[in-house]
Amino acid sequence: VRASPEDSVLGLRGDGSCATVRAGLKAARGIGMLAVALLGGDGGEVATGGEADHLLIARSQDPLVVKEAHVTLYHLLWELVHVFFDSPAAPSAAAGVEQLYPFLYGGGSDPETVLDAAAESARQKVVEIVELRRQVGAAQGAAIAACAEQLVQAFASGATLLAFGTGGSRTDAQDVVHTFLDPSPPAAPFPSRGLPH
Repeated sequence: VRASPEDSVLGLRGDGSCATVRAGLKAARGIGMLAVALLGGDGGEVATGGEADHLLIARSQDPLVVKEAHVTLYHLLWELVHVFFDSPAAPSAAAGVEQLYPFLYGGGSDPETVLDAAAESARQKVVEIVELRRQVGAAQGAAIAACAEQLVQAFASGATLLAFGTGGSRTDAQDVVHTFLDPSPPAAPFPSRGLPH
C-alpha cells in the first residue's frame, strides 16, 4: 500500500504491545500521517512509545471486552467525523444530524465549545450503549444460551457457520466470522465463512 502524508492510519491491538502495530504506526507518523491507536489494557508499548497522535484505550485485560469497546469507539469516530464534516457551514448538512447534535447548530459556537459538546455527546452515547447491552443481556439471555447450545451441536457435527448481511451489517457479519475463526486463546476456532451479498 502506498500512503501519503495526507492519509490517516488506524492501528488496533488488544494489549498495545504488538511489534507489527507499533511499526506500522511509527512508519505512518514518519511520513507525516495522522496515526490513531485503539488499544486495550494499559495501552502497552504503543502508549509509552509515542507512536500515535491519538490513543483511545479500553482499560481491560479481557480481550473480548476490549474488542467490544473498540467497536463502540470506531463507530463513535465514524459518526463524529460525519457530524463535523456535515457541520452547519456545509450546505448539504442533513436535518437528522441537527437533531442528534444540536450543539453544532446553535450559531456562533467557538471550536473549543463545539469539541467539548461533542465529547460530552460521545460520553452519553457510551452510557446509552452500555445500558442497551445490559437490557439485551437481561431480556435475551435465555435465547442467546439456547442459540449457543444449538451452534455447539452444529459445530460438533462438522457444520460451518455462514454469516451475511447488507450495508453496515455486512461488516458486522465479517466481524462475527473473524471472532469464530480467530478467537482469543485459549478458545478454539470454529469453521466460519462470510458470504458476499
